[in-house]
Amino acid sequence: MNGARPTSRNERRKKDFKKGIDAEDARRKREDNIVQLRKDKRDENLQKKRAVFPASGVGGAIEDSNRGGGSAAQKVSACWYALQAGGLS
Repeated sequence: MNGARPTSRNERRKKDFKKGIDAEDARRKREDNIVQLRKDKRDENLQKKRAVFPASGVGGAIEDSNRGGGSAAQKVSACWYALQAGGLS
């Protein structure tokens, strides 16, 4: 038997399979979709890490930071949340 004949037949079958869908384009779209899902998940996790709200609310956090109590990180985060909420002028 001729070994080249089945190969050309297989190539023709692959080319004719689902002609309306370009395999390279479909692969690229899947990869783009996966990358976007990863970015969204990463952003979501970062937002969760950043969203540590004080128990007394934004106003109470500003008052606490003005009194001098708490760590520098707590003061910075309290001011940041106040700026985000429009609490500081």
